[in-house]
Amino acid sequence: MSKLDQKHLKEVCRIGGGIFTCSYLGMGAEGMECLKGTGFQSIIDQRRTEKSTGAMGDNCSGPPDFKLTQETIH
Repeated sequence: MSKLDQKHLKEVCRIGGGIFTCSYLGMGAEGMECLKGTGFQSIIDQRRTEKSTGAMGDNCSGPPDFKLTQETIH
């Protein structure tokens, strides 16, 4: 899991942004982390498909590059 800094959380993950908040955010021992590429991703993907999560964003490629998705650029 990759720990995220405050700037990334606000600008990319859109923390606090309702449905636009990234679905792959998780709380770790040292703060917010990206769960893409972890064992949690398949569970999150299923919840996104079922629309059973409030945070529906898929805002970047995840670790290690964190490239913005088209959804985030617009």
